[in-house]
Amino acid sequence: MSHLASVNNTCDHADIHISNGNANDNDNSNDDNIVVKRVLDSNPLLEAFGNAKTLRNDNSSRFGKYIQLQFDVEDATAAAYQGKRIPSCLMVGSKCETYLLEKSRVVGHEYGERTYHIFYQLLSAPEEVKKDIWDGLETMTLESFRYVGETDTDATTLIENKTDGERWEITMRALALIGVTGEKYRALMRALCTVLQLGNLVVEDDPLNEDGSVISSHDEELEKLSDLMGVPVKDIEKALTFRTIHAAKDTYCVPLKSNMARDCRDAFAKAIYQHAFDWLVKEINHATCAERNYSDAASIEEYGSIAILDIFGYETFEVNRFEQFSINYANEKLQQKYNMDIFSSVQNEYDYEGIAMPEVPFTDNSEVLHLIEGRMGIISMLNEECLRPHGNDDSFVAKIKTVNKDTDCLVKDPLQSSSQFGISHFAGSVEYDASNFVTKNMDNLPQDLVDCSALSSNAIIMLLSMNLPIANASMKKGTTTSRNSSLTVSSKFRSQLHKLMQTIKKTKTRYVRCIKPNPEKTPKKIDLLSSVEQLRCAGVVAAVTIS
Repeated sequence: MSHLASVNNTCDHADIHISNGNANDNDNSNDDNIVVKRVLDSNPLLEAFGNAKTLRNDNSSRFGKYIQLQFDVEDATAAAYQGKRIPSCLMVGSKCETYLLEKSRVVGHEYGERTYHIFYQLLSAPEEVKKDIWDGLETMTLESFRYVGETDTDATTLIENKTDGERWEITMRALALIGVTGEKYRALMRALCTVLQLGNLVVEDDPLNEDGSVISSHDEELEKLSDLMGVPVKDIEKALTFRTIHAAKDTYCVPLKSNMARDCRDAFAKAIYQHAFDWLVKEINHATCAERNYSDAASIEEYGSIAILDIFGYETFEVNRFEQFSINYANEKLQQKYNMDIFSSVQNEYDYEGIAMPEVPFTDNSEVLHLIEGRMGIISMLNEECLRPHGNDDSFVAKIKTVNKDTDCLVKDPLQSSSQFGISHFAGSVEYDASNFVTKNMDNLPQDLVDCSALSSNAIIMLLSMNLPIANASMKKGTTTSRNSSLTVSSKFRSQLHKLMQTIKKTKTRYVRCIKPNPEKTPKKIDLLSSVEQLRCAGVVAAVTIS
């Protein structure tokens, strides 16, 4: 956005203005300029909290975002009286909506990759700053926290020509610009420290109870977490190692086995980070939206808009999980829109003009989308498995293979295990490992952990209890299947995509295709075969041919 603004601001003939004054050339306060600066400088915040280093990209967005730039557009009649062919407009704010943050990266990552940038920035901050945030952070390094762990990076590693320490300074300035200072800033940073400290809790089998578990790390680790959250040690330990079960009028406290307790610990860390991320996005929107910040907002019925959709690209790895399935589903929806805009519209134009159109092959992905989101498709089968008592991943895969056995784009064999299935996407075939699909799709935090977060003195963590579906309540018997299904991750994402596509259909769309020039991430080097293949898979080659 900064590049777009600077280009528009240096063009003499531009009708879009980023600088002083409003669309009607009246005097305006400096507050409007501050809002525009917030819009332009908020992107580093989203990158710090939502981007990470992967094997293919040092600054990969691990979430999708839809940013609407808001404009005060001059009245067309008034512009005509002044002899203007096109009314001028002034950028006065923005709104941002985010999609599908990759939460699994919070608690683990492959060697050569990293978790989210903000953790490295925090650990690279000056020691006095770290101590001011939390005493336990002083002198800590990357290896001090299991969720960050060993990587091939250190304090001197450059991400887009800047160290993590330099990025920290940029992030802090951006936070201050949107008003995240004082107690807000402290709560946000200590929430991040809470996530880090949760990863340092070691959970093992209870030697006195084979069905139970204990936190075997030093008491000091629990005390540090207690200090960060403002919750007594005994309440944290109980929430992580026991589960409260309600049966009729009775309540039971059941011990958790170590593997389940570890899953609870990781789920708690992911939920806190997701909530902190969502909280930050709201703070950005409050500081940048024109409705709250533009001085002439009361006189404007509807803002002009230029929207930017920046969403994850098609992904295929050695092991592809629920996250890759969701990402590739989003890309299928966007590819369908691209096909309709580029190919179907051109076909209609040729037919209208009575011109014979040359046959240009392109991938029609309607069958793939029907397989994923149809009435008996993958999402429906997954939701059904989440509602079924003792539903599991193998049963889910078996159902989609049976119900969709005649669907050509579903790859059934040969696969290595009963939890695998494949889809022939527009960009190529992908094999998915369905392990934990059911668990990740439900994504509900146990009531014990929700209650634990409600006890926290940290405002961000405490508010977590007010914004989460609860595991015990979300799948109650007696409620309808459609209502229960709407609580799942895949259903919520499907609804988000549907709403997004309806919004995009109302706009005049332009496409920017990002091509990875070489697999080594080396500058000034282009792998021609790989680049052409990416262009072909994205439909660019066919689009050029048809035009």
